[in-house]
Amino acid sequence: MKLHTKVYGRGERTAVLIHGGTVDSGVWHAVAPRVAALGYTVLAPDLRGHGRSPRGRYSPEDWADDLVETLPAGADVVLGHSLGATVLGQAVDRLRPRRAVFAEPGFEHDVKPPEYFAQRRTLLAQTTVDSVRAAHPSWTEKDAAAVAAAAARCDPAVLDAVAGLSRDRVSLIPDQAVAPSLLLVAGQGSVVRPATAQLLAGRGFEVAVLAEAGHDLHFDAPDAFFGALDGWV
Repeated sequence: MKLHTKVYGRGERTAVLIHGGTVDSGVWHAVAPRVAALGYTVLAPDLRGHGRSPRGRYSPEDWADDLVETLPAGADVVLGHSLGATVLGQAVDRLRPRRAVFAEPGFEHDVKPPEYFAQRRTLLAQTTVDSVRAAHPSWTEKDAAAVAAAAARCDPAVLDAVAGLSRDRVSLIPDQAVAPSLLLVAGQGSVVRPATAQLLAGRGFEVAVLAEAGHDLHFDAPDAFFGALDGWV
């Protein structure tokens, strides 16, 4: 499936930014221009079921196949956040980037009760700029607006696919780093277990912890997030 993709800049190098679950490429509104200013053409796709991309069947394999069909192989750097990082792990061997950054990847899925995902569906439907700002007062108005707009465009069935991964305790931890790879971990409430970060370090990943940030690294601590990318972007 070909994905709707935003393009920033016209640099000679290529960077790819892959958003997390229930949001879309709009969440890169502040990051993408900064990357483009470094001499990149930045590609920011909407995963299937998100943003302006088509709907369909949802699974890590489907999302990964879409990336491979949509994006050029051999990009200088590909960065994925949350679900986007998980999916990148399934596609990186085919995308063959020169460098890969995995920010808060959901490589492991704990079992959660059905009520948890029912609540997430309700919250998704009720997301507004005000509700995002109330939950994350340090975020900018544009951050909140991007998340609220993305929530309105997201297919709620995406959450059913994530619920299935949780129910089946699916593990998608990479066996090795197939390109020079950076694992970015939140210092507060990370979805990456310390043991998993240590395991990935042993498998060739460089690990960096952003102490002041939560799961949404690029919103919680934008300057620290961008600083951690020094040498990678």
